[in-house]
Amino acid sequence: MSRQNAYAPGTRVRLYTEFVVDGDLTNPTDAVCEVIDPAGAHTTPTVASVSTGVREAFVTAVLEGDWYYRWTGTGTAEGAAEGRFRVATSPFVPVVP
Repeated sequence: MSRQNAYAPGTRVRLYTEFVVDGDLTNPTDAVCEVIDPAGAHTTPTVASVSTGVREAFVTAVLEGDWYYRWTGTGTAEGAAEGRFRVATSPFVPVVP
């Protein structure tokens, strides 16, 4: 699950994943979302359950560059998926160093 999306600085980005076991959406025992910003800082935003097997987390992306995230499920829906998105330069928002 790797897809490239571009956002303006300061955007609240929704990170979303589905946990599937044998073709069915399944709740993991635990789900964690890890994020690495362009400066290399690691964060773990709060994960919310949207519905069975569906989780989301939000991060406000202020630094320009590539952001990486990884979802990890344990227990009943064990697995991992990674993705990334880009924060592009904006003439309306000063770049955060």
